[in-house]
Amino acid sequence: SVVIPVGVTMIENNAFLYCEGLKSVVIPEGVSVIEFQMFRHCHDLTSVTIPKSVRKIMFGAFECCGKLESIVIPEGVVSIGSNCFGGCGSLKSIDIPSSVTEIADNAFFDCVSLKTVNMPDGELKEKVLTYLSKIQNEEKHGYSDGHEWVDLGLSVKWATCNVGADSPESLGWWLWDSVKKQSSNFL
Repeated sequence: SVVIPVGVTMIENNAFLYCEGLKSVVIPEGVSVIEFQMFRHCHDLTSVTIPKSVRKIMFGAFECCGKLESIVIPEGVVSIGSNCFGGCGSLKSIDIPSSVTEIADNAFFDCVSLKTVNMPDGELKEKVLTYLSKIQNEEKHGYSDGHEWVDLGLSVKWATCNVGADSPESLGWWLWDSVKKQSSNFL
């Protein structure tokens, strides 16, 4: 755990990036911005205390904090950046105060467990709930024409193995033919 000392007013981008064993953080009064990817990939993070002095939470600040289940954003925060909580698959509840006037697209990307959003009614809440409803109802895995696929969040669905392969480790007929052709060019 980390208790950042009183008197610290700025913490740089990526300060705790990949601190996978970090479980709890107390940010002191005086810090006004939770910077770009500050706690990204802190997989074990379960507890964060954000002071009332914070005004902005930047892009990817808590991205991929897989064990973070709830967070309270204090009154005074006005902006929540894109992917701020992206990939926080265990996040179940969040408190967002009336001072928040901007929540970037994808702020809650892949927050499939987020069911409780405590914030004032209005256009912003509707935007968040509509977004969450969409991502929580999307299919991430399935079968088509006898082939298994997975949605990686890109523009197409990806097969779980190469065409003609019997397993993910096999090359498959298409790739194997391509490798043979390339090899014959060098013989």
